[in-house]
Amino acid sequence: MREARQELTAAHLKLGEAVRSFTQEQSRLEKELGRRYSIVRVIDQASKPNVGLTNGVEHEVSVELSRQIGLAHDLHRPFIPFWALSNRAMNTGTGSQGGNLVGLDTSHTAPALFAASTLLRLGAQVVPVGPTDLAYPRIATNGTAAWLAEQGTASPTEPTFGAISVAMKTLVAPATITRQLLLQAAAPQFIGAHLLGIAGAEMDRAMIGGTGTSQFGGIINTAGIGTLVTGTGFTHANAQGLLRVASAANVPDENIRFLSTPTIRETLSQRATGTGNEARYIWQENNIADKPAHVSTNCLSGALVCGDFSTVHLLLWAGGMRIEINPYTAGFLSDIIAMKASLYADCVVTQPQSFAIGTGVT
Repeated sequence: MREARQELTAAHLKLGEAVRSFTQEQSRLEKELGRRYSIVRVIDQASKPNVGLTNGVEHEVSVELSRQIGLAHDLHRPFIPFWALSNRAMNTGTGSQGGNLVGLDTSHTAPALFAASTLLRLGAQVVPVGPTDLAYPRIATNGTAAWLAEQGTASPTEPTFGAISVAMKTLVAPATITRQLLLQAAAPQFIGAHLLGIAGAEMDRAMIGGTGTSQFGGIINTAGIGTLVTGTGFTHANAQGLLRVASAANVPDENIRFLSTPTIRETLSQRATGTGNEARYIWQENNIADKPAHVSTNCLSGALVCGDFSTVHLLLWAGGMRIEINPYTAGFLSDIIAMKASLYADCVVTQPQSFAIGTGVT
């Protein structure tokens, strides 16, 4: 028995060492792939009418990402992976178009989509999905547990589960670049990051207040959320009311956040919670009702959202975004490349009762 335990321990140690070696080799290969991958080659090859993206590691990556979304690889509409995106530089001539950024290397910054999305920073989850439309599960009403006495009968309540029909929606962000820009060492990565940043900002708006159909159905328009119409003169008691409604869903209390517009922050940061020396401001030190408070210009005017943003799931088809080049653009004499980025996604709120919305806040 003793020898068997020793052999088992030795086998576990060998297995652990094999896993570590595999992980190290995988990390090395990923770094090597990152060094070999070039968005310049993607744009350059895809922009040639009679060529397209036909070879190299960029072609292999695009073929795989196309397969993930159930599409055939398109020579002039290749996918680029999210990991290939980083903030670098953009236009050499005009400062407002990126000239001020030439030569800067900010590849250590957060991925462009995360940096551009307030909701992701608040805890919204990114969920990769397959090529088909889905019925996504969510909790309609919470269940409860119950104690069982000896020879007694327990009386728990069953949770109610529902399904949300989701469908791939397409978000498009255009851009016009020059071939001179492509010669800048820092430019290619920034182009992708810039396009994805535009897409991220619009996804934020739709995740908050999207109306559905061709865009996301956002938090505010999701059935089952708590709504508190406050009208004018928003008070500390109103803020506590929103917090009470959101907290009733029994989500982790530390997950609850407030989100609104810069205008509402300005208003509430000047409105006292009461009178006397002990009074505070409704929005003070980036907190409302002792919960973290954030702003986004993508939040609907007059709205104050309170809830657990980790129950917002951003569904992404494929592991990247599709770059489409128009090789016949009118910019021939000026050597201009017209392109657009397409991102395929949808959004669901898995626990609508974890949100409460204040509207008409002034």
